Formats: sequence, C-alpha cells, structure tokens
Amino acid sequence: MFNFLKNNNQSMKLVDLVPKKSRGELLFDRINADLGSASDEIRMHSKEMHMAYAYARATSASALYIQGYFSYDDYDYVESMFKAISMETEPSVAFQEKAFRESIDFMKTYNSICTANFVKWIDAIAKNFKIPPGHLSDGMFIRLVIDFGHKLQSNEISKFDLDR
Repeated sequence: MFNFLKNNNQSMKLVDLVPKKSRGELLFDRINADLGSASDEIRMHSKEMHMAYAYARATSASALYIQGYFSYDDYDYVESMFKAISMETEPSVAFQEKAFRESIDFMKTYNSICTANFVKWIDAIAKNFKIPPGHLSDGMFIRLVIDFGHKLQSNEISKFDLDR
C-alpha cells in the first residue's frame, strides 16, 4: 500500500538520477556535464549506479579527448577515477556487465548512436592511438569512430594491434 515510501535502489536507473540540464554543443560534453552535476546524488545510491556512472563518465572523457576538448591529463585523471571506483565496487563480470549496460542505456537517452560497440570503439581509440591536435565536431567524431569500428570488424585493424 505504501510502496512509494520505499527507497528501492534496485529499480533505480542512472537516467533517474541525472537530470538533463546541460545545453552544450557536443554530445559527450552534455553527458559529462550532467553526470558531473549529479555525482553527489549518484554516490548515495547503489554500487551499480556508481559503477554505471564511472563507465559513462570514462566514455565521455575518452570521447572529449579524441575530439580535442580534453587534454591527455584530463582523460588520464578520469581513467584513474574509473579504476578507483571499480575497486570500490564489485569485481564480478556479471556486476561489471550490468553496470556497463546501465551506462549504455543512459547514454542512449542522449543519442541512439551510443551502442555498446560504439562505446567500446571510443575506448579503444583513446587507449591505443596518438590523438592529433585540433577539434572534431560530433559529426566528424562519429564518422571517425564508425570508420574505426568498420576497419576493426573487417580485420583491417587487428585486435592484436590494439592489445600492444
């Protein structure tokens, strides 16, 4: 009868915790800013929400680094925060996969291009390639990531090359 009084963190979604307030021009800048504004609220919820936040924040940092709006130091700082949060949460594969899926569901509310593969390709580019100076628009960035994914899937880029 009084279910509305229960604090059910298990059914909470990241999108429920992060109000969309940012009006920035870049997709991942909006995601990053909104996550930053809600970070204190997110920390008060489940470890899964905190880890989903970390995945989405790391993806945003990787994207903004590739686009030329984050320095390597900014990107590296967010990566170190991601690692710290992952050590505070549950290390099981099932937990991490669930948190990753939650982050994807959240990012898709900004743009449907944010699929699991797209996000993994962003991470691979940021971690494995020297990023040239300059800035990329969202359109140019999305094209770059999709082209990379196509080359990876058609074996023009070897996964072995990315693991070195």
